[in-house]
Amino acid sequence: MTLRSYLWSLRFFVLTAFVAWIGVIYFIGPFDLSIIGYILFYLTFFLFTSGISVLILTTIWRRFAFETVSAQELGVTLRQGILIGLLMVIILILQQFRILAWWDALMAVTAILLIELFFLTKK
Repeated sequence: MTLRSYLWSLRFFVLTAFVAWIGVIYFIGPFDLSIIGYILFYLTFFLFTSGISVLILTTIWRRFAFETVSAQELGVTLRQGILIGLLMVIILILQQFRILAWWDALMAVTAILLIELFFLTKK
């Protein structure tokens, strides 16, 4: 798979995840929300934010890379995008339960950074 086809398929995936997320917001009302509604909302939000994060990180990687970047070398951006999506979902869940404070968000960011540092030093 070339880098161009990878990016186009990722853009299509992000657009599909965004449409699904908007559909969940529009068709599932906030007052009759069941556990399935919450799962669909957070899953589509995770997929959308992860995809957007991967696209942004890939753009930054391509802009500042001194060598050419291939699709095989973008596993790092995929992992980082997934971690950013996970961070956003954690912060949203904390806000939903009204327990989000700045130190909670800081602990979540620190945990995600420690996970990324683990993967970077594992090599």
